[in-house]
Amino acid sequence: MMFCTFNKIFSFMNKKYILLIFLSMMSYGQGRVGINTTSPEATLDIKALPVSEFPEVSQGVSFPNFTTKERNTFKNVKEGTMIFNTDKKSLEIYTSVGNVPGWYRMSVLENEPAPAPKMISKAEVIEKQKIMFQDDEPESVLFNEEKRGFYLNAMLQVKKIDENKFRIRNFLPHTFKDVEVYFKNSNITKPLKVAVIEEVASLAEIELDLPFEGEKVRLEDEDGNSAEYEVSTLKTNDYTLSVNVPEDRLFNQIKTIKHNTFISFGKYGTGNWGATTARHIRLYLPTIANMAYLYSHPKFKDRFINFKHRLYDNNKKDIDREAVYNKVFTIQKQHFGVTTGVEGLGGGGVFGIHERFLANDDYYSQLSYWPLECWAHEFGHELGFSHASNMTYKDGTTKTGYVDIVIRLFGDLIRVGDLPFWKNPYK
Repeated sequence: MMFCTFNKIFSFMNKKYILLIFLSMMSYGQGRVGINTTSPEATLDIKALPVSEFPEVSQGVSFPNFTTKERNTFKNVKEGTMIFNTDKKSLEIYTSVGNVPGWYRMSVLENEPAPAPKMISKAEVIEKQKIMFQDDEPESVLFNEEKRGFYLNAMLQVKKIDENKFRIRNFLPHTFKDVEVYFKNSNITKPLKVAVIEEVASLAEIELDLPFEGEKVRLEDEDGNSAEYEVSTLKTNDYTLSVNVPEDRLFNQIKTIKHNTFISFGKYGTGNWGATTARHIRLYLPTIANMAYLYSHPKFKDRFINFKHRLYDNNKKDIDREAVYNKVFTIQKQHFGVTTGVEGLGGGGVFGIHERFLANDDYYSQLSYWPLECWAHEFGHELGFSHASNMTYKDGTTKTGYVDIVIRLFGDLIRVGDLPFWKNPYK
């Protein structure tokens, strides 16, 4: 039998001999492996080193260390697998207790009490919801920025109303299922999952109560760690809310939208502007989501930065591509309407395209070059470029410009279904 200390070995032995030395510490017999013993009494038998001879050697078995969040990513875990959970400071084993498979603490071999986010049923939601942007919606609501405005990077919106109530607004023509609501205030370090809404309908607006009743509640944080909280520490007015729908493809796409631009709608109706209706807004919403997703896509950045042709400003000077790219996501506000007298209008925080582009499903076809060029053109005005720049119209000689990037990328994305909406969601 051989004893050795690895930290001493590393200081003077060549690494190619380490495996041999380690093997020499082990004994084999009758399908058993022993470490520090020549007579293993189990499949794996590890004997202690004499502490009197090796007083400074730390002994024991160190299991792989993982946080709860890391552990929750494991797939097809074999029963009996053991880890050390660094969040809970305990050994865990993957097994079944009461026919419920999962990770259980080794100390008592029982799962901690399950977290209890409020489950809000579809029936309860239907009783409380209102569908936005309907044809009979009053103009005082339809064109109200507070009631019908949203940020591009938060089209599934959740906001507090007061200490006890919150509101969900879904600005997308898509039904979300199992919407997780997360709560954060100054008394807690990580957002807590306080509710799961069974279904949030297309264009729905819902007011709900925060689920804080009694003295204590057990909740799970965003990393999957559960703990008990005093309700009194949660019932404050300084809280913020967020949502997650982890299994929803469209939600995971809109999460990538980088724009912090506030979107609202105006009635207009004079000059080249048509009168905006609820139907126009309904048709706008999926296209707004698609175009924001396109501009946020890694392929747009790559193609814009590396576009082989010149991109120049109003004075025919080459633009700073990185600066312009970043500006795409920092436009503060866009006030949408529809045009009738011209193909589009844009600049100074207003934006509109011809109503026929929306009515004819032109933004769900990879062949819709002109409607896409109009959108890209007007957005070029929003970025501060005039008709003298090929950030609006194409260059008169080379017939190239930034609109080429938008048109071709849109075609590539819709061809493979890599857009939030690749067909009209209302049909």
